[in-house]
Amino acid sequence: MVKIPGGEIELRDDRTKRIWKAQIRPFLLAQYPVTMELYCAITGKSPISIDKNQKPAVNMSWNEAICLCNLLSQKAGLNECYSISHDSEEIICDWE
Repeated sequence: MVKIPGGEIELRDDRTKRIWKAQIRPFLLAQYPVTMELYCAITGKSPISIDKNQKPAVNMSWNEAICLCNLLSQKAGLNECYSISHDSEEIICDWE
């Protein structure tokens, strides 16, 4: 994982020509894209195709991505930071 420092960033919407600033907290980001091979190894799912193992993992739901992030955090000795509310309507992220 690579630590991305927090700070102020400038965002813009080219369609509306609107520009604004936002404060970003520091976060960790995987150094490399998640491959299908890694996704299957972490989640225990079967590979779709051997020839696609080194390609990026795609077409997963938001919930699947959150579960994968939590599993990767566990493997790295970090606390899980994502949870889904009981009614499955709200995703909670606790970075601290």
